[in-house]
Amino acid sequence: GNVGIGISSPTGKLNIAYTTGTAPLSYTNGTDEGLIINATRADDPFLGTIDFVAGRSSSALAGGSQFRFITQPRSAGNPAVAMLIDKDGNVGIGTTSPLSKLNVFGTETADTTYVTITNQPATTGRYKAALQFRANDGSTANTSFNTGQIYSYFDGGGNYSNTRLTLGSASGGGTFNDELTLKNGNVGIGTTAPDYKL
Repeated sequence: GNVGIGISSPTGKLNIAYTTGTAPLSYTNGTDEGLIINATRADDPFLGTIDFVAGRSSSALAGGSQFRFITQPRSAGNPAVAMLIDKDGNVGIGTTSPLSKLNVFGTETADTTYVTITNQPATTGRYKAALQFRANDGSTANTSFNTGQIYSYFDGGGNYSNTRLTLGSASGGGTFNDELTLKNGNVGIGTTAPDYKL
């Protein structure tokens, strides 16, 4: 029951073989739409869609392209764009007009967490969950170097009083100096274990 295009022994329901540099699947429909892939079930009203849009003439993005992920809420409301990659390579989550390389947008009327960074190792131990920054030094093109990081950490056992948030500056390739630490309402400069408010 498998179908093979360019291959005599297909391994899936549809198996398309192609050579490097050749698109395995190409679709053209005038000047507006691209390729739309829908996923649904006969006994389920919900719809999931991946939409490759090329140069919509009715959009300000005409002449470019988009890659959209469309989902439908459990309430069976209208499908909506959950995530989009626009013509400039910007990623929008909750928005179809991302303003930067990653734009997370929401309209919740309550305190909301929009980004979560988790480090959950398979073995016991204390490891950082970090957000690292890299930038060019102005002397070599297409090159970036460590410039800083923000990380969270457990200093001791599983007690929230042992947690801290530390801002570090780069001291070398992959190494950082811990400059500023927040822990239990105390602020440390040059120390990761502040005992006083400052």
